[in-house]
Amino acid sequence: MSSQNKQYQQLAQGQRYQLYALKKKGFSQTIIAEELGVHRSTGSHELNRNSSPEGYCPEAAEELKTQRECIAKKAKTVSEEYVQIVRKGLSLGWSPENISCRMKIEMPEKAVSHVALCRLVRDDKAKGGELYKELPRFGKTRWKGGKRKAGRSLIPDRKDITERPEVVDLRARLGG
Repeated sequence: MSSQNKQYQQLAQGQRYQLYALKKKGFSQTIIAEELGVHRSTGSHELNRNSSPEGYCPEAAEELKTQRECIAKKAKTVSEEYVQIVRKGLSLGWSPENISCRMKIEMPEKAVSHVALCRLVRDDKAKGGELYKELPRFGKTRWKGGKRKAGRSLIPDRKDITERPEVVDLRARLGG
């Protein structure tokens, strides 16, 4: 399989050791990429991003990756602090959209989108949690496509269209 058809993906720890060994033996980045089963730019990206002045070290590269994951914006959406904030907001009857807006006002450095909060509730439910039961619309059915019983039963003293006066057909006057 050609390495040109592959898309970028991060290397696993084992692949980092393999990259280090192949690079030390003097193989080209194209051959290294084929051996690792990744796109040819992945090796270059890995070496540029995770090398120190002393050279590339797979242990140090793994540590740098872990540090970047911890400070990434995605990492803060799953912290226990966010679960507590969402739980408190939901207990007050707020929707994820309301919680997100309040966070932007009260703590802009920690604010996340309502989509991330919905994802947190969904993931909590998948793990057996009960956050979803606190959602404002939990358990309520929603009518899609409008009301189901419109028509004769809801209009008092309803008259059929065939019984309308001739004045309406003439359009001589408006209203009434």
